[in-house]
Amino acid sequence: MKNSNSRCRRTSLLMIFCVFLSMSCWGQTAVSIKGKLTDGTSGIGYGNVVLFDSDTTLITGAVTSMSGDFELKGEFPHRLIMKCSYIGMDTRYIDVVLNEVVTTVAPISLEPKHNGLEEVVVSGKRPVFSMQGGALVTNVKNSTLSSLGNAFDVIEKIPGINIDEDKITVFARGKPIIYINNRRVLDDNELEQLKSSEISSIELLKNPGAKYDAEGRSVLIIKMQKSALNGLAVTLQEQVKAGLYFSHTESADISFTYNKLNLFGSYYQTDKKTKSEDVGVYRLDRDIQWNQEFRMPYSFDFKIYKLMGGFDWEFLPNHSIGAQYKAYKNSSDSHTLGEIHVDADGKDYDNINMDSRKDEQPYKQVMNAFYNAKLTKRFEVQVDFDLSNNHNEFSQVAKEDSERESTRIVRNVGVSDFDLYAAKLTASWSLMSHIDVDFGGEYNMIEGDGYVKNSDALIQSSIYTNNEEKYAGFTSIKADLPGNWSLSAGVRYEKSMEKMKEGVDSELLLDRTYSDLFPSFSISKKIDEKSFSFHVNKRIRRPSFSQLNSGDLYVNRFLVQKGNPFLLDEKIYDFNYQAMFKYFNVSVGYTLVDNPINIGFDYNNEGNYSTLTYKNYDKYENINCAFSIMHKIGWWKPQLSIQVLQPFFSIKGQHRDNSYNKTNVLMELYNEFKLPLDYLLTLDFDYSNEQDYYVTRSAESYRINVGLRRSFFKDRLYLKLQYRDIFDMYENSSITEVDNYYMQINNERETSYLLFTAKLRFNNYQKKYRGRNVSPSDINRL
Repeated sequence: MKNSNSRCRRTSLLMIFCVFLSMSCWGQTAVSIKGKLTDGTSGIGYGNVVLFDSDTTLITGAVTSMSGDFELKGEFPHRLIMKCSYIGMDTRYIDVVLNEVVTTVAPISLEPKHNGLEEVVVSGKRPVFSMQGGALVTNVKNSTLSSLGNAFDVIEKIPGINIDEDKITVFARGKPIIYINNRRVLDDNELEQLKSSEISSIELLKNPGAKYDAEGRSVLIIKMQKSALNGLAVTLQEQVKAGLYFSHTESADISFTYNKLNLFGSYYQTDKKTKSEDVGVYRLDRDIQWNQEFRMPYSFDFKIYKLMGGFDWEFLPNHSIGAQYKAYKNSSDSHTLGEIHVDADGKDYDNINMDSRKDEQPYKQVMNAFYNAKLTKRFEVQVDFDLSNNHNEFSQVAKEDSERESTRIVRNVGVSDFDLYAAKLTASWSLMSHIDVDFGGEYNMIEGDGYVKNSDALIQSSIYTNNEEKYAGFTSIKADLPGNWSLSAGVRYEKSMEKMKEGVDSELLLDRTYSDLFPSFSISKKIDEKSFSFHVNKRIRRPSFSQLNSGDLYVNRFLVQKGNPFLLDEKIYDFNYQAMFKYFNVSVGYTLVDNPINIGFDYNNEGNYSTLTYKNYDKYENINCAFSIMHKIGWWKPQLSIQVLQPFFSIKGQHRDNSYNKTNVLMELYNEFKLPLDYLLTLDFDYSNEQDYYVTRSAESYRINVGLRRSFFKDRLYLKLQYRDIFDMYENSSITEVDNYYMQINNERETSYLLFTAKLRFNNYQKKYRGRNVSPSDINRL
């Protein structure tokens, strides 16, 4: 169903697009950093001053003179971290921004350590959370966060981030785009394989710059520690979940490094089974009020297999190439045994027993390749390519035994196949020691087709093709200004062309073109231990291909679900102010969404039959604020986070108007206790009130988790035991009400279980890969 000649032409265009490279030659000027160490009254002689870059990699150091003066000379990045120490004094970390060829820092005063007559131990730690250029930076290295386990465990501790069932969301901004260094994470399960001790820092950007995809309202950048070890390294991990069923996950990572060449590969598999039950009411008010009371217990069994391999090679000084291949194979099987009681105007109408089985077999392949060239010490370019194929097959057999009507057996089968081709050119240019400019362009193309066939004539079958092309250009500037001010601004232009055809005759159903500008602006200032920032940007969210698919998916004889090919993109405007002082962090924001996408109902059906679909509403607004505090008190380290969101959302229906303005409150309290023999005990509590999200109101919920962890044999063996929702209090119930439709569901799922993790590491596993995915948001839409 796809045209191979068209693919060849477009692939050629990608290669031609990326051949063009711009160059510029600028010399690197050596700079000098001067300062003085004092004890508050006089200079400290023979003190230590060490410079690190933002990844806490050692650059250079010096010893102060008899009077406490020091000077460091060299070719440095314009943002540095300075470590100042002396025997018997507390170590201090200072952020340094180089605005001049000769930069003089204010006198640095060290405080004496209060150790009485006990042995003097020199130690110092950077604050766990800090703000740099408007980004919230979590310093993982040399903090207790490095011993948490994996990246999921660290991310959960970042203020403003919530994790539920391994789904990461940023408060008031939804799911973030996640990067490991420069490489986009396409599958969040990859974070389970990422050991916390290998992470240097994590940056949370609530105002992503123009170089990031316009669909990203927030970005998480995980920066890994740098390693110069050569040789072979292997990491093995086993995770076991014990609840109603026994589930297990295994992974193996291997890396070989020799000088400038890094080869790596990994294998991951999981076998999980869960059991749940949906209990609820569905009501439809027409000439007759139809009321369903249902109980749907179901089991869900799924297996995931992932294979990854690649290389990163600096084949010439400052010139690198690399490629990475990933293959995903999933298998899921769900079985539902349901009971449905139907009333018509309060009188018994029917009783139905339902037996439904659904099998889904998706697989995905993603290939990324890159070329990076540091043409001068101030100018760098990178070219990236993405090739992706996403194939999915599903089948469903639903049998319904009715007291009123004959037995119905519905068989559904569906196949979809989408290919993506993309290329991106990014140039990074340091105009001066304190001004950076990024610019570049992208091209993305998606071709896909598929079908959904239903055996029941009342359920619509469909055959469709989708084609999208997107062009983008971007430029951004970041400057560190006098007075500890930082400013960044950028603009991104995107043009998208979409076509959808339907039916065996390929009738053109949709043909539209979008083009828009996406500006972003951020300004921040640092005063001693206080930081302030203000951000504003415009973003977009495009509907997924499943939301656009017009084929019917059978739920029961009273309800089917389908997509809407005429959905418009969401336009999102974010404003945010953030302040940090020592261990306090406060943020206040406002969000406006034009054409928000959420569930709706098709009013064209007659009788007791209805269709659940997606639709665009007029607008959605919210005001949000968040507060967090983390402070160590001896062997106890508590962290409290409170988030409040006030939505403003109303819709006009055929019969009545509805408003959904219930204030959302989320509170999280994390507690970490350092026990003897280096054991760490965690006790976490989270609470959310009854809250509105578009047309759905969720119920109040509580949860308490407890965990114990420890590393052995110089961090080579890591063990962690966690008991999630120890009192089985967490509830997942909701009410959805749109005009004359009402649905109440209580999802009684398994939330209380034991989780045991063991990780064994041989040598220092450190994968190195500098490739960047061109079109991460489009890959996830497939």
